Amino acid sequence: MAFLKGEGFSPYIENSDNSRCFKKEGVFFWFMLEKNTPHFMTFNRSGWSFSGENAIDRDKAIVAANDVNRVVESAKVYCSDKNVVFSVESYSRSSEDYKYVFYANMRSLD
Repeated sequence: MAFLKGEGFSPYIENSDNSRCFKKEGVFFWFMLEKNTPHFMTFNRSGWSFSGENAIDRDKAIVAANDVNRVVESAKVYCSDKNVVFSVESYSRSSEDYKYVFYANMRSLD
């Protein structure tokens, strides 16, 4: 949280799942942290919605997600019931060490 604040983000903890959340240029990002060592972290980015004004076709999104997952090593794409989620999963010795790969992971999500 201190790292994200120091980088100019306004992070907060979502109490329902204990995730660390923030927005960058209107895009929602969140971390899921495991308490085990080495720390397992999932860094997620919101994607397109399957409903509403700018909805995308879910079946086409699933095909596209499979294509991305087949060729991109560091990031994965998931289709939930409501939207597309981009994710990078990694292990780190500590959350402090994770800051060294934070921006590389953010580029992978983009």
